[in-house]
Amino acid sequence: ALPISSEHQFEVVSLRMNVARARGDRDTQMKAALESCRIAEEIQDQSHLVRGLNGLAICLVDGGSPTAYRAVLTQCLGLAREQHLLAELGRTLSNLLAEEYPSDLARAAALVEECVEVAKRTGDAYYTEVALTNAGFTWWLIGDWDRLITNTSEWLDAHEPTGSNGSLWLMRVQAAHVRGLEVPPIEAIGSED
Repeated sequence: ALPISSEHQFEVVSLRMNVARARGDRDTQMKAALESCRIAEEIQDQSHLVRGLNGLAICLVDGGSPTAYRAVLTQCLGLAREQHLLAELGRTLSNLLAEEYPSDLARAAALVEECVEVAKRTGDAYYTEVALTNAGFTWWLIGDWDRLITNTSEWLDAHEPTGSNGSLWLMRVQAAHVRGLEVPPIEAIGSED
């Protein structure tokens, strides 16, 4: 067998962690999260470390410990900012926002603008849609429906429909309805069938 680099090992372990989470296998998920952090420490790469710690934080919140989740992600924010890791900062902000808006709306409101701005700057459409979804829930709950409509409309009008932006369409329709505005049409995603 050919030797595999630590960076590739990290990616394989991260994939194993995501599959375990999807299957509800918390033991394998936690083992993989810890292994990804160990590999990141071994290769001394801050980007990998922030990614590994995000995975560990997700294990913690999935296991019922939102306080530990927030503590780990707060550390990730510091590392990502200190090292100027834009993608990792965006992912961490979005993950933190996902936990904050249901439990601490004031803290979520303080994070929401930075989360969306950083996500858009990364250029990753999937993570931008995740960030906009979490931001949309925050704007909805604080009653900032105009900001919700503006941000989701800007994104949706500039991008083709995807399987991951359905919640953005729904939020935009709900906010338009509440504001008494014309409900924008929803474009269907084409099918090869």
